[in-house]
Amino acid sequence: MSNLLSIETDIYSKFLECSGVTANLKYVRDGDLYFALSGRDYDGNSAVGQALEKGAKYAIVDDPRQVVSDQCILVKEVYQVLRKLAKYHRLRFRLPVIAITGSNGKTTTKELIREVLSQKYNVFATDGNQNSIRGGALLNVLRLNNSHEIAVFEIGARRVGDISELCDIIKPNYGLITNIGRAHLGVFGGSKQLIKAKSDLYQYLYAHNGKVFVNAKNRLLLKLSSCFHTPIKYLDDNDLKLVSEDDFVSVGSRFGNTVKTNLIGNYNFENIAAALCIGRNFGVEDEKGIAAVAAYVPKRNRSQFVKRKSNKVIMDAYNANLSSMIASVLSLSLMEDRNKVVILGDMKDLGDLSLSEHEKLGKKLHLLGFDKVILLGEEMLYAKKHCPNAIHFNGKSEMEKYISNWKIEDSVVLIKGSRSMRMESVLDYI
Repeated sequence: MSNLLSIETDIYSKFLECSGVTANLKYVRDGDLYFALSGRDYDGNSAVGQALEKGAKYAIVDDPRQVVSDQCILVKEVYQVLRKLAKYHRLRFRLPVIAITGSNGKTTTKELIREVLSQKYNVFATDGNQNSIRGGALLNVLRLNNSHEIAVFEIGARRVGDISELCDIIKPNYGLITNIGRAHLGVFGGSKQLIKAKSDLYQYLYAHNGKVFVNAKNRLLLKLSSCFHTPIKYLDDNDLKLVSEDDFVSVGSRFGNTVKTNLIGNYNFENIAAALCIGRNFGVEDEKGIAAVAAYVPKRNRSQFVKRKSNKVIMDAYNANLSSMIASVLSLSLMEDRNKVVILGDMKDLGDLSLSEHEKLGKKLHLLGFDKVILLGEEMLYAKKHCPNAIHFNGKSEMEKYISNWKIEDSVVLIKGSRSMRMESVLDYI
């Protein structure tokens, strides 16, 4: 065991000996460097022995009691070591780095950008939605290697300052804010703080002579990016148009050809436009970029289209806030299918605004007049008050039993809710 090794020399040399990095026991592989991160509800130190048994080459720990072999590296605080290691590693690479943040659409946009840029480059992109300053984003920085020609990082925020801190480590030279909606309002304490948190990306890029990609139809983003002399705008011309949004989004290019994608909802049109704009900026031919978008298939419960018997199911159960909920139900309302069913779970992290946000959703649901609306969770009671025809359940098992007995047929079904609601389990009962 080495006690309190220096970051830049000894620990980094140990890192270079390893084949991968992880902080999750479940994903430990042979040769990994395991970071024993701890949080409010877990202590990674307690899993050090198991991580080594699964094949980890080294484990970085900050609890002397968990130093079980010479493979353990004892430090004062694991998180600070991870942070410094990521920052040091990033400095070894000179390549274009694109940072993406926003209230909605970050992960889908990042995946689309990855697909488009991969037509010309070896692309590194954040795995899934690992965008947190507390671990996921930092681990992704350590996965950069010399084979990568361009990097795309998704960065998230749970408080004001997170974006600035991540930028200081990732050091992006390009940035994109998908939108600033109403996600995590309770965490930030209101919309002004949320705007400040997200726009920190623009501030960093401006201070470091970076470039931004901006949706020309988003007034707030145009205002926030006005300090840049030449922001790279998308959706400001007729290069791309939304042709159809029935079932799947179809887009038309300036070449006159129409391409059907595997994405649902007109809100994804903006994500597509952003990816194609970035691809064009880096020299990807339009036709290749559009083909890449058409081939992309969403996963991990993000606007997935699933067939269930005679039903078409839109599974969008990864996260939810008022802006994304309304975008989803509006998109459903525009589909030509006759029978439309909405199954929604609580929107979390809204704090004192939860009542008003759920009430607004209820009013919108009532106005759209779906054939059936099913609501789950204590907070959805506020939505139920303004959508009297909705059926409300406090418990999921009770709701799933109802859905199973009802036997939904020949319908298009939207399933959406915050991650903690685990709405994807509903699919088994349709």
